[in-house]
Amino acid sequence: MPVPDRKTCLEVLRKYRVPPHITGHSVMVARVAVALCCILNERKNNNAVDHINVSLAEAAGMLHDIAKLECINYHCDHAVRGAEILTVCGWPEVADIVRQHVMLDMPVSDYSHINEAMLLNYSDKRVMHTRFVSLERRFEDLMQRYGTNAQRRNRIEFMYRESRVLEQVIFRAAGILPEALRPASLREPLSQC
Repeated sequence: MPVPDRKTCLEVLRKYRVPPHITGHSVMVARVAVALCCILNERKNNNAVDHINVSLAEAAGMLHDIAKLECINYHCDHAVRGAEILTVCGWPEVADIVRQHVMLDMPVSDYSHINEAMLLNYSDKRVMHTRFVSLERRFEDLMQRYGTNAQRRNRIEFMYRESRVLEQVIFRAAGILPEALRPASLREPLSQC
């Protein structure tokens, strides 16, 4: 099945009644993912980077929180539930990436080859609501909002450590510092590279 385009993604988000604040977050995550894809694809002579499918990364970014509200209400894993929805929609590649947006399938030691799932996972960790922020700021917010017990705090700290390693791998391949990344804001038109 082809990857859904931006218009189709927005239609699907409306169909599943994703609230505007979650849609805004998802659009910004997609913008970060697209910016990273463009930079990395320009440097594809790097051994850590094959061609990254920008459309696939963008669609996964747009749809990654499709089940967020449902799972807040019914206490389920929104990454897994989102993947189930997207599989039913006929987009198994997008579904697999969405399933990994909270926690990647691979351990830190396997972060040598960059793919769309890694970029979505990282991009989501750089967007707080609809603002592009540092990993530190994003994880401070996650800890404040979700670190309600020792188990949750340990998980957030683990994810932060993993995200720092992932950031190093991505930006080493990109040839820029994390602070140099400038994704399009929500007010700017988003173009593909």
